[in-house]
Amino acid sequence: MKTGPSQSKPPAEIAGAVAGRIRLRVLGNKSSAELAVLAESLEALPEVARIEVRPLSGSVIIEFDPGATATLEGQLHGMGIQPKKAGKTPAVRDPATTIRAAATAIDRAVAKWVPGANLRLLVPLTLGLLSVRQFVRGDDRLSEAPWYLLAAYAADSFARLQGGSRSPTPTATVGGLHALDD
Repeated sequence: MKTGPSQSKPPAEIAGAVAGRIRLRVLGNKSSAELAVLAESLEALPEVARIEVRPLSGSVIIEFDPGATATLEGQLHGMGIQPKKAGKTPAVRDPATTIRAAATAIDRAVAKWVPGANLRLLVPLTLGLLSVRQFVRGDDRLSEAPWYLLAAYAADSFARLQGGSRSPTPTATVGGLHALDD
């Protein structure tokens, strides 16, 4: 490892980010010495709560206060660490938001292909059918979830999901197909 003023941080890029966590991928030489140099320079930043070096993947995980995201990304930019795609900072997203967006997309697809159906109906229905199957067959393959527990989950999820936001609704019928209201 080099010492003195010629010592430089290895080139890295922001490979992924979620609230309170950024993963940097070291480009080129991913030796332990290079990763240690990067980790040392990152530990000096006041916003950083914890650094985790992953030598096998050649990456460094930065954990920090989510309120300091803009400041930390600015400091990383000042260190020459850029987002994976030039000119675009990766969106720091809450995992729950990502899951909610995926469920909404699935819900829209279900409503498109099965008029009148949505996940708020299908999830409890599936749990209910599993509970009936479990009760009738006495099947032990789902012994961790007995029929009465599945029935309770079905009823609870149905009640909770029916009180949630509305699903996409058909606004017009064209040739027997429903157009969705976006």
